[in-house]
Amino acid sequence: MLTRRDFVRRTGGAALVSGWAPIVSSASSATAGRSAEDLAADEDFWREVQGSFTLDRTMINLNSGGVSPSPRVVHEAYKRYLEEFEGLRVTPNLFTTHAEVDAFVTAIERVLAAS
Repeated sequence: MLTRRDFVRRTGGAALVSGWAPIVSSASSATAGRSAEDLAADEDFWREVQGSFTLDRTMINLNSGGVSPSPRVVHEAYKRYLEEFEGLRVTPNLFTTHAEVDAFVTAIERVLAAS
């Protein structure tokens, strides 16, 4: 049976997570040894966090638990893969070559890994 972990490995999720490593490392070093109260009052830190998301600042998001926004790096990767996927313009049919089908499947895997 395919586990979630196997699925993530097969669809390239590990590559996506490794792209986050510098961001997580930076956030960890910025918060190391600081109290929650000190961090909560640090406007520069929260401005950096706010800048990490592509949100419409004219709207107030009151449902972030059910529709939480993706970080900027995820949003940009998703757009890149979507453009790549749409650029293929391959519709599998009787005359489609194996190479075209492989490219189509690879693009779908990348889109799934980015979402």
